[in-house]
Amino acid sequence: MTSNNVLVLGWNAKGLRGYLRDASVTLDPDKYSHVLLQMPNGTGKTTTMALLRSALTGRLDQSLSIAALQADRTTKEGYFELVLSVYGERLTFRIDFDFEMGRHYLYTTTVQSGKQSGHLLNSIDPALASALSRSIDLFVFDGELAKDMLKDGAAAADKAIEALYRTDSFDDLVARIETLKGNRKKRNRDVTTASEQAAVNRLEREYTEAKEVLAKLNQEKVSLDRALDKIDGRVDEIDDRCRELGYENEEFQDRQKDIDDRSRAASSDIAKYSSSAISSFRSPLSLHSFVAARLNTLSETLREKRLPRSSRSFFEDLAVQDRCVCGVDLDDEKRSHILSHADDHLGDEQVSVINDIRYKLTDSVDRRSFSEVTEDLSDAEDRLTSVAQERARLDIEKAQAGMEEVERLTSEKGELLAEKARKDQALRFLTDVPISLDEADWKRNLPACREMERERRKAYETASENNRYFTAADKLILAARRARKLSKERLQVFVKDRTNVQLEKILDNEIIRVSRIDGRLHLVNEENLPKDSASEGQKLAVCYAFLTALLAEAPARLPFIVDSPAVSLDLVLRKNVGALIPKIFDQLIIFVISSEREGFADSFEGRADTQFITASIDQSDGSVKIDDSKSAFFQFQSGRTSA
Repeated sequence: MTSNNVLVLGWNAKGLRGYLRDASVTLDPDKYSHVLLQMPNGTGKTTTMALLRSALTGRLDQSLSIAALQADRTTKEGYFELVLSVYGERLTFRIDFDFEMGRHYLYTTTVQSGKQSGHLLNSIDPALASALSRSIDLFVFDGELAKDMLKDGAAAADKAIEALYRTDSFDDLVARIETLKGNRKKRNRDVTTASEQAAVNRLEREYTEAKEVLAKLNQEKVSLDRALDKIDGRVDEIDDRCRELGYENEEFQDRQKDIDDRSRAASSDIAKYSSSAISSFRSPLSLHSFVAARLNTLSETLREKRLPRSSRSFFEDLAVQDRCVCGVDLDDEKRSHILSHADDHLGDEQVSVINDIRYKLTDSVDRRSFSEVTEDLSDAEDRLTSVAQERARLDIEKAQAGMEEVERLTSEKGELLAEKARKDQALRFLTDVPISLDEADWKRNLPACREMERERRKAYETASENNRYFTAADKLILAARRARKLSKERLQVFVKDRTNVQLEKILDNEIIRVSRIDGRLHLVNEENLPKDSASEGQKLAVCYAFLTALLAEAPARLPFIVDSPAVSLDLVLRKNVGALIPKIFDQLIIFVISSEREGFADSFEGRADTQFITASIDQSDGSVKIDDSKSAFFQFQSGRTSA
């Protein structure tokens, strides 16, 4: 087996124009490295080339028209099927054509997965798919591309070099880097998109300021905490010392204990009676005995009178009585009046409400009046005030008894407690979380400062990372563009030199050389003067030399398929080209017409590694014949046939 990545094993077609109406071409690359396929003009060479390009790339060639592919008007559908060996594995690409709908469908068949919809080479071998997509015209070659190699403005030579050697993939790399830069900006836009060094420096200064303020506020908190701890410790020491001094006198000790006990009891009573007073104030029954008495009377009256009742039943019962509930004697006129207005008074909803009130009145329990509770509360407050006065007198007595130290300590304690209140206030102002962090003075409030420091640190770190990322990305973009430029220039020189080596083997009668590759191939004569008047045959020879040089070191080893390679060459050039091309390609498939055999096909006749195939269409019945004998190939004669 040859070293090609891809080998063509053959193709089959049905329902298409020319010999593709019913064609089955089988190749054996293990035995034959080169194939000469002869057919008359108009039988489908160009169509086959376009279908080969379509099958290899998965894109219908732009030169193809589905309607023009139809074998005849009665044909509803057709197909083209290309069979390959890809790294030793059999692979088939098929294109089905629906002529009625004007559509085509792609299928891929592998040994492992069978037939699947779509062109799946990219999933099988992405690198190979990319190579075919970029440089298919170099491997399935026609004369139009050969002309473009020498045409001003076409840049075909540069494009061929870049497509084959993938130097244009540096542009893909640049595009990918730009995409990554854009994605990073989107990802960080909620923090910052800054990346310039000046912006990084500004954010660093802002972050440093926030760090310094945060350190200052943290130190301030530590100082306040230490000061408060110190004050609490000193107050405890003073209390302990005062108790010690008081315990030295048993009378003072007993009085002090009594004062403390009565102070606690009074404080407890104040708390209890305050709660009771609030509850009592909320109850009308507790405010005054008159209210309770009247409500109880109302409840008893309602109970005795079985009220309330619905208006009609009440007035109907009343109308049969001798006297009204108000004490007035009833006569027929009054009874008639009562019954006529029975529905004008209490309704069901009012009755429901009054019944609810009635039941609540009967459920009322005896409770203390508001005045009684407030008297108890006032008494408790008086007792607490009295205890405080007694405590003050005791302190005076202690001082008058010569306890100067207690007086001094008491004064010091008062100053310490005032200082503690100030520092507690300062600590709360410093540490309490404000209602809105955004509106708080972050330079004076610790939670707001922490948030500001966090935001500025995140912004600075993000901008710094952006700066490093974008700087590195821009350097990589610059390197990629420079690498593309340098690799392209070096490849141009390399291919130019190799092309000239091949030209020496092809052109015997006139010296033509490639002076440079700059978009196109620039030719010079033996005196190094521009050679723009080369014949068509010479230009084609130059193109073959260029392709030979270009593909000889190509990273992708693919078959070389060419249409009518020698039709415009003279016999000498045909012979030279025919001798040169087989040395370069592991699999060479050449479409020829009978007029090209002389000189060109003759150079293959004695080679054992060449397969000769002739495809023809019978003029009488339109049947297709594929003949793979060498004798039929060299004996075949044909003019232009219709297809």
